[in-house]
Amino acid sequence: MNDVIFPDRENSRRPRRILIVDDDIDVAGSLASLLQLEGYHVEVAYGPDKARPLGSAVDVALVDIRLGHADGVQLAAELHQRNPDLLVVMMTAYASVQTAIKALRVGTYDYLCKPFDPDDLLATLDRCFERLELLRSRREAEEQLRHSRRMEALGRLTAGIAHDFNNLLSVIIGNLRLAQEDARAPSIADTRVVRELIEDALDAALGGVETTRRFLAVGRNQPLSPEIMDLRVLVGDLSRLAGRTLGQDIALAVTVPEAECPVFVDRYQFDASLLNLAINARDAMTGGGRIAFDVADVELSGQSSLLLPDMKPGRYARIAVTDNGCGMTADVREKALQPFFTTKTAEQGSGLGLSTVYSFVRQSGGNLAIESSPGVGTKVSLYLPLCVHDIKAQAPVSDPVTDGRRILLVEDQAPVRTLFVRQLRRLGYEIATAENADEALRILESGASFDLMLSDVMLPGSINGAMLCRMVRQRWPGTAVLLATALPATALKALCEEEAEVSVPILQKPVEMEVLSVALRQARTQCDDSGESVKT
Repeated sequence: MNDVIFPDRENSRRPRRILIVDDDIDVAGSLASLLQLEGYHVEVAYGPDKARPLGSAVDVALVDIRLGHADGVQLAAELHQRNPDLLVVMMTAYASVQTAIKALRVGTYDYLCKPFDPDDLLATLDRCFERLELLRSRREAEEQLRHSRRMEALGRLTAGIAHDFNNLLSVIIGNLRLAQEDARAPSIADTRVVRELIEDALDAALGGVETTRRFLAVGRNQPLSPEIMDLRVLVGDLSRLAGRTLGQDIALAVTVPEAECPVFVDRYQFDASLLNLAINARDAMTGGGRIAFDVADVELSGQSSLLLPDMKPGRYARIAVTDNGCGMTADVREKALQPFFTTKTAEQGSGLGLSTVYSFVRQSGGNLAIESSPGVGTKVSLYLPLCVHDIKAQAPVSDPVTDGRRILLVEDQAPVRTLFVRQLRRLGYEIATAENADEALRILESGASFDLMLSDVMLPGSINGAMLCRMVRQRWPGTAVLLATALPATALKALCEEEAEVSVPILQKPVEMEVLSVALRQARTQCDDSGESVKT
């Protein structure tokens, strides 16, 4: 009775694919027939021209060392270059040590001397596929390890996020509850206390915004809103906030030059970055210590190691944050800029501090350098390009009168819509609201006239905010359009990809009333000047 042989499932999933390259048609045909009987998937080429494109579709190539006027060893090198995972076995009737060395130098795995026994050929091929399987298993194990590390990093990240946001929410909810109790009283005994409660809640909410921006900055998803600022003013303002944040046992020293240091940066990202460095410095010191902010105008020559390929030689502003804490070992210093790497516990942070600072500096056209020694302290220096510009010319102009301006607000989320209505009324606008694009179009088609339309990007139904803007620009060119979104930059780009021709100003939620006022004024002014909605 014959034994029943079940097919190997692994091999059924991964057919053994072989390429035979031999200019002798009879030899190539015989080899192909033998290997097909053994269950191999065989491709045959009689010369290099046909063999080259087939090399990327097979696992093992049997290549004759002499292919007419062509060199089989040279072909083996080309095949290996096109497909690094390919194992090449040379076949030769002219075996010698020199031949073997020449073949091995170009990446050949093995060679067979003609005439060879079929068993020797099959044994050699078994070794080849065993090696390939080992390589596949190793890669799978490495990928599993990488996945495990990613999950471990994600665990640290979520713990850090929960820690940060729970602290912020505690401040927001606690202060608003107290303010709510005071507001229910027949009369407010001390308005100063209520004002402090609201200010603290607002500061915590803004801290949540900065935390979100910090996480997005790791993947460079956070768009910057740079403007020309005097670095002396930025550092001076932040030092007052940092002084309260760091605590009484930390001495903070600030040194700035007498001349202006104009840099083109996102103020919020700069403040968050410098505060990050200050908090890291504080955490590196036990029992108090000293932190220094030092601003200087430096010249980086073309030979400077601080210049990266996309940086130009010239004048840079250097902001150094120095502490006399525990310092870093060389190993920690090398890993310090990696996302999620931290020497703190999961409850103390997410490991995104230095990586987000580095991301911000690189997006701003600069670089970051770390000098540190265990037991001595750490110095982190940010290098930002100096720009020649009249900072005084950047002073904001006063808001024009907006009374009588009519605006159509399109927002599907009721709490957000209510907030926008309150802000717009404070700014003096007359408002009509719609929950989706269809409702907005019905209002416009009814004959109502509007100076502006402010729409969310994500709207229910088949028409999103970008599509609505395109339709309004085409049919009501006298109405300025403005978008608002809570989406990060990459998600927004993917959503609006088909509407790329509709380029309009986009506000990032949450929107401060001052920012909203300026954006509406600019959109309306440019629409008045051009007769159509502003393009950016």
